[in-house]
Amino acid sequence: MVKTEYKRYLFSYRTAVVIIAAMALTALDYYFSFLEYMDFVHEYSSGAPDINMAAMKEVISSFNGFRYFFSFYQMSDEFCIFCIFIFIWTGVFVSSEAARQKETGLGNYLVTRCGYSAYIKYINRAQSLYLMTVISIIFILQLAAGFIAGGTNTLWYKNGETVYHLAENILIIIGSYIIFAFYCICINIIVSSCTAFIHSKYLIQAMPVLLFAFIPLMAGSVMANVAGWPQMVIDLINPFMYLSSLSSIIQTASYVVVRVISMLLFLSGALIFSYCSRKKMEKNYL
Repeated sequence: MVKTEYKRYLFSYRTAVVIIAAMALTALDYYFSFLEYMDFVHEYSSGAPDINMAAMKEVISSFNGFRYFFSFYQMSDEFCIFCIFIFIWTGVFVSSEAARQKETGLGNYLVTRCGYSAYIKYINRAQSLYLMTVISIIFILQLAAGFIAGGTNTLWYKNGETVYHLAENILIIIGSYIIFAFYCICINIIVSSCTAFIHSKYLIQAMPVLLFAFIPLMAGSVMANVAGWPQMVIDLINPFMYLSSLSSIIQTASYVVVRVISMLLFLSGALIFSYCSRKKMEKNYL
């Protein structure tokens, strides 16, 4: 059943929707990076006496595929829009599937055959595999587009004073993918489980972007000037602090530890919430 459900998701229009939209935002960000690159080239070609030619040449040579890719994932405006769109897409096309099946009567048929617990488990597994697949496709296409735009003349990436070489860049990309997929899967498990007590399909569809984007962003803007533990809590629920490139959050070991612990807590909470909702719906679904 998991394989069938997974294929049904993968070979549907919902996959094309998210990939096309994601690549459109990526192309927009890469275009702005290309304009920045052309500005540097123009300044270097001008030969102005006040320009440090060696430093300018190094900056120009840094515009490779990794530079384009990482510039997108380091809190660019297009990246923030991309995250919000992914949350909306997850709610509309993935997380609300259980509510949609219940509305059409298919859910009642499947629960009658295998029980609610087995039903929601196979739904969550198929959707988790689907989210991992879609996000991996997007990452691969974004990286390929970055190298098409920036070339492969150099394979290092400089973030501040830190230089990352090929192996480190690959590890950062893999780590960023794992975090992004992990976060989306947790959101999907939590929202899918909300069908236990929320009966509106449209509210389920809106929950990912409301709970995990708009509310954290609004809370962060309201409490921007508040120091201490309230600001730390807001940081921990801010999705952009997780989903931006690892190269922007691995500057200090303590920061990484805090993020890993908070992610594990997030996963634990998602699994506990899913378990409790399954127990509630086991008797009350039909």
